[in-house]
Amino acid sequence: MKEGGVVDHTLLESNPASILKAIPGVDVIVGHTTADSSVAGISFEAAVNNKYPGLTVADIDTLKAMYVAAGIPEENMATFGLGEAVFRCGTHFLADMYGTRAHTYRWDEPDPGRPTSAEHASDNHILYDGLLTLSNGSVSFHALTPAQRGLSDETIAYFTSFCANAVPKAANTSSTSHPLWPAHSSGKRIVFRAEGGGTGEIQGTPGASFLEELDRGEIERCKVWNSMATKAGM
Repeated sequence: MKEGGVVDHTLLESNPASILKAIPGVDVIVGHTTADSSVAGISFEAAVNNKYPGLTVADIDTLKAMYVAAGIPEENMATFGLGEAVFRCGTHFLADMYGTRAHTYRWDEPDPGRPTSAEHASDNHILYDGLLTLSNGSVSFHALTPAQRGLSDETIAYFTSFCANAVPKAANTSSTSHPLWPAHSSGKRIVFRAEGGGTGEIQGTPGASFLEELDRGEIERCKVWNSMATKAGM
């Protein structure tokens, strides 16, 4: 079965982003987890060939050189690179289309199954009250900590406020801070994180959700992927 979105010309007549863009006055929230990806255990070349068979050897060489220049190790390149192509670049693509009507985020809170990395769907554990989806489709329950409950309440408050009036605000939750979430066009996005949580260098340090500058390196790499979108069949 082919992964990814399906444009069947019945339910989806064209790329969902194009359909949304055709409707005036739509506001969007779009984002991704820090380590969003669905590829592991194979080479970068094999991963790109499997996902985008329309790309040439020269295209793949260009992409690989881009990640070598970014300092991505060979053993992590497929996971990181396809994570950008499949998930993270979509955030920039949609947000650039909507400009001031878009708010973007990075989810940086891991789930119990992968406690050191905010991987694909790690937000579900927080937003669905402690449920963790397992690889076989079943679920297990891990009660939220007070800090995780604060993040859950905060995120839901932002999202419901956005649905109500297109302005994502949070108030009256147990989270310790509620950053003022600016539009994507400001060059900033919100990073969702439980108090003392997060991943990487900030994991376990004081603080909760915060704002950050957009990752310029990621944006430039996504431009390269986007230049190959038609050939790749994205």
